Amino acid sequence: MDFQAVVLAGGEGARFGVLTSEDVPKALVPVGNKALLTYPLDMFKAAGFTEVIVVAQGEAVGKCISRWAETYYQGTNFTIQVVATPEGTRSADCIRIVQEKLTGSDFIVMSGDLLTDVPIVDIVGFHLMKRALCTALLGKRKNMTDPETGKPATPMDYIGLDNSKEKLIFCAPASMIKEELKVRRSVLRSNGMVNIMTDLMDAHLYIFNREVLNTLEAHRNILSIKGHLLPYLARRQVASAPPSSRRTSLAKEPIDEGDVNSSPLRGGRVDDGAELSGAPSPNHTQAARHVGVNVMLRTDKYCSRVNTLQTYAEANREVVSTGGGGASSLLGVKLSTYENIVHPTAKLGNRSTVGAHCIVGEHCELGDKCSIKRTVLGKNCIVGNNVKVIDSVIGDNVTLADGCHVQSSVICANAELREKCKLRDCQVAQGFTVGQESEHRSQQLSAN
Repeated sequence: MDFQAVVLAGGEGARFGVLTSEDVPKALVPVGNKALLTYPLDMFKAAGFTEVIVVAQGEAVGKCISRWAETYYQGTNFTIQVVATPEGTRSADCIRIVQEKLTGSDFIVMSGDLLTDVPIVDIVGFHLMKRALCTALLGKRKNMTDPETGKPATPMDYIGLDNSKEKLIFCAPASMIKEELKVRRSVLRSNGMVNIMTDLMDAHLYIFNREVLNTLEAHRNILSIKGHLLPYLARRQVASAPPSSRRTSLAKEPIDEGDVNSSPLRGGRVDDGAELSGAPSPNHTQAARHVGVNVMLRTDKYCSRVNTLQTYAEANREVVSTGGGGASSLLGVKLSTYENIVHPTAKLGNRSTVGAHCIVGEHCELGDKCSIKRTVLGKNCIVGNNVKVIDSVIGDNVTLADGCHVQSSVICANAELREKCKLRDCQVAQGFTVGQESEHRSQQLSAN
């Protein structure tokens, strides 16, 4: 089998606000002092891949990623082929654009904002063992809170699995559910029972047999991998076609947008493991062995997508954490006995402390009586005396003058905080200067 790798790196990252710029698109924002895109690329490198296709949205973003990759992977046999698409290109169209480069038997598609410690070789092995047309990685959904209300966030996805929890039967984003969740009666008849889960997340890591390209070509109205392609393949897996003809028939079948015999779940709310029963089809067992969407469920592993400011802040802490919810293995650097990383070139002043789950980058200088807790400090940062930084991300070449207090904030590269600044829940743009003794809360600070 010949596998190829595709990483969807996205575009500028507008939802990241001042954290991104013309020189720093979303794919290159630092997580644990490494560009976000480094994590999926290094996963493929560790699995033995020597080339990865990176799809970037927009020519400017593509050029930024190309320049970064040439420097970061210089002197290695690891090649990054960047393909720029128009801004706003949907995920399925991204695959159509690069399909001529996909000459192998199967290809892996991964979101550029995915952080996971599930090895690529494990997912590939599962895909081959199941003789799957498509394999999707599912992880444990975090108990996220709504940043505005502080209450638990609503479910992101309703995911229906068969009894083995290795087959995707049903998938619907919560945003598409209004008053009731509908499941087709044909699905219940074919599968016997469907476990509707709300505590799982689609990791946006998929393996496809190249025959899926035929489906994408035949159905140009499939725009999204998650929203359109996976549900389509899941609906077609109940067909009893023999293995030799299943993929061709998938390409030819029309997309059915609705089913008048759907069985609704009132209120659009279900438990974490609700079950729906129906009469099983006598052909189900045979068909399920050959077609559809297989899922690799790894709730025991770290799995997170860095696609909001909240998940960005959490990821920076989690890559310096061990135990439950931690992902320190992704950094490739062993934590100290204090569960932190302080670069040997960093200098700490008298009575300054660096707590657990912190990174202090190379050539940083901390003054006296500083306190750094659950924070990532980039390279070449200058921190004055009596500075306190908690639950924050500090970029490269940042200056924090004497007496500054920073909490739950992100300070981008080359910014400066003058004496006795106080920031809480703020984001400071690259190169911005915050005035002396100023206080800010829940603001984005930039020159614009």
